[in-house]
Amino acid sequence: MNKYFWFLIYIIFISSTSVADDDFEFEDEIEFDATEIFEEKSEKKSALFDHSHRLSLSYQLGSTVDKSPEIRTNKFQVRYRWDKLLSNSLYAKVDAKIIGLGPEDTSVDSNKALDYDWRVNNMSLQWSHQSIATTVGFQSIVMGELDSLPLNDLMTPWDYSQPAFTNPEDARVGQITLDTQWFQKKNRSIRFIFIPIPEVNRYPGSDLTQLTPQLSNMKINETLPYEQTAWEAAFTAKQSLDAIDINFLFAMLHTNDPVFTSISDNERNATYPSFETTGLSINYNHENFLWKLEGNFQNNLPLSGTGNEISDKISVGGGFDYDANGLYQLTFESSYTELLNPPTFQLGQSSSTTQSALRFSKDLMNELINVVYFLSFNWKYNDQIHSAYANYKMTDNWQVSLNASVFHIPDKKSPMNFADSWDQVSLTITADF
Repeated sequence: MNKYFWFLIYIIFISSTSVADDDFEFEDEIEFDATEIFEEKSEKKSALFDHSHRLSLSYQLGSTVDKSPEIRTNKFQVRYRWDKLLSNSLYAKVDAKIIGLGPEDTSVDSNKALDYDWRVNNMSLQWSHQSIATTVGFQSIVMGELDSLPLNDLMTPWDYSQPAFTNPEDARVGQITLDTQWFQKKNRSIRFIFIPIPEVNRYPGSDLTQLTPQLSNMKINETLPYEQTAWEAAFTAKQSLDAIDINFLFAMLHTNDPVFTSISDNERNATYPSFETTGLSINYNHENFLWKLEGNFQNNLPLSGTGNEISDKISVGGGFDYDANGLYQLTFESSYTELLNPPTFQLGQSSSTTQSALRFSKDLMNELINVVYFLSFNWKYNDQIHSAYANYKMTDNWQVSLNASVFHIPDKKSPMNFADSWDQVSLTITADF
């Protein structure tokens, strides 16, 4: 798999951690049960348009510090969020935004001064009856227990046209999804997910050649999943035993990152082939700790190379979340990944890798300020990414955040070598109504 794949993995690490805890208020809950909302809200009937609506206006300015090609962000966003229990069994949710791209933003086509884009993270209806809940519409679905080093979170694509310092809830791409959950007795549930027209990861710039310098002089022939009538499906089962949750996953997916094969010295095909995956995740809640364990096996995983390279892949990981009674929060995770039958020719990928991640979060000044520090470390190449985030709530409606990330890749043999010194900084101002 090519070099930029590892860069995107590190982007996920930062995106998954550089965010204040309060920002998760509207994040999707994959275990949502409308029957529970009915029990809480049935006594509070109200008009269709009420306090359940939230409008956010934000401006973000960011850039890499000293790296070519430079990644720049200059954008204005209007984001609308709404969720409402429409009846005893019908629940609606909307999370969508319009993005205005200003001059010098990397995502703006070179022949335009201004541009716009849009995202739908969630626009769905959920119908529930007794122990069954079915959700239809645009959704982004989160899998697994590990946040910084996700292993089973393979279904929902990511929006890499957003910078690395984007909140996770903003960085996911919603897909048209049919999601049915059956809540059984003894704290057991099963779930079926079907995606008829899968999306793929989105990237900066107008085409794939802007991803890395290695592709800048290449002709890329891209074939998207919908052009191959592709679909995705997943089956999950959950069992809760006191303080322990056990989740099993089996899915038929396609790669969200393009797989490149060589046609000639200056031409590549980019496709999104299918593969199967099986995963298991466990969490155990004890006192102030949430212990997490996760494993994943991918069968016939397509790899970038000179031909149709494939390999089985196994990944294991674990860690914990610790809450010091509100004084601070600490997360530590580690993972190990290995290709079981790696091909002889690979583009920027080792057959195995071990990574760790650390996240520290603390509120200051009566929760007016939230600070986060994040570290990602690759044990084979000593790759390091440091990220610091600070969010200040100026008023109940206005807040400003500053994020800085530093990439340190000392080993020239590392697949991440091209991202050395890819240091980034951003400033975001947000108003909520």
